[in-house]
Amino acid sequence: QYETSGYEPTFELSSEDKQKGESLLKDMGIKNSNWYVTIHVREAGYRGETKKNTLDNFRNSNPLNYLKAIKYITDQGGWVIRMGDNSMTKLPKLPKVIDYAHSNFKSDFLDVFLAATSRFCIGTPSGYYTLADFFGVPILLTNLSWLSPYYTLAKKDLFIPRLIKKNNEIMNIDTLLENPYIFLNSDLDFKKYNVTSIENSEEDLLNATIEMMEKTSNKSKLETKTSLQEKFIKFTENKILNLTNETFLGFGNISSNYLEKHKKYLI
Repeated sequence: QYETSGYEPTFELSSEDKQKGESLLKDMGIKNSNWYVTIHVREAGYRGETKKNTLDNFRNSNPLNYLKAIKYITDQGGWVIRMGDNSMTKLPKLPKVIDYAHSNFKSDFLDVFLAATSRFCIGTPSGYYTLADFFGVPILLTNLSWLSPYYTLAKKDLFIPRLIKKNNEIMNIDTLLENPYIFLNSDLDFKKYNVTSIENSEEDLLNATIEMMEKTSNKSKLETKTSLQEKFIKFTENKILNLTNETFLGFGNISSNYLEKHKKYLI
């Protein structure tokens, strides 16, 4: 169904929404001629979650690790709008970066409008990136400790998994796609099986952002895959089919730079 639909976005903005949003962008200092990237990095703080009681460290990340990627975007002429709420770590003040999560601009309307109109969205395994996806905006999904969110992605999207360690050794994808590891879905699960996830490095996040910038600057490259990316998709599909007797199709691409760097664990 996804393929035969032509990958049409689920939603689009009305002309009234566009006019309202463009007026608010001006208030934020962003001109109609400017382009921007939204970024949402999940932290403890949602629904009463704190750093002490969270069971979601396996999908929480440090937003300061994204500063090199943010600076790269602004150096290329774009703006970066950091999404979220005021429970999050504040970003340092940087040119052409709006820490929207801590601003007076924040509203339900702008949460959606900014997602819908960004060049692409850098996200983590949390709810926000799906808003951008609903409007057909390319996604760079980062810090995946498990593969389930990968299967929400489209051909235009990229992702970076985390490396997973057990007894101080990095586990390979062949083992991670077996029971019980494929089903780990909370910090309690990770602790039970004595595994930990390693957050994406600043360099890995930067390189994936560079890759996404290149893809979104040339639409003909948006859905292209390298031979290693194709190999990763086929391997994961076959592995899960053998495990579950169900077909799970992967459309999104793993970051080619990250895959090349860690191919001994990922293919």
